[in-house]
Amino acid sequence: MANLSVSIDRGLKRDVENILCSLGISTNDAINLYFNRIRESSGIPVEIVSDIPTQDTVMAMDETINDIKNGNIKVFYNSDDVMNDLLSD
Repeated sequence: MANLSVSIDRGLKRDVENILCSLGISTNDAINLYFNRIRESSGIPVEIVSDIPTQDTVMAMDETINDIKNGNIKVFYNSDDVMNDLLSD
């Protein structure tokens, strides 16, 4: 066995321990479960999502905005405008 020492927010620790207690799981067992899932999946077993767009996304958005400003892309504000444009061709 190995020991692990971590520092976490007191309130977070208390809240999580209360949840684990209601599930009949000790904090130690929960951490072992978590570490086993990391090993099994070769990664963090929860989805981690960033709301920050990548540089490629920012470049694509800038390019689209420029195309709209330069009239290279049609912009429609409702379905009637789309249908009118489709039927006019």
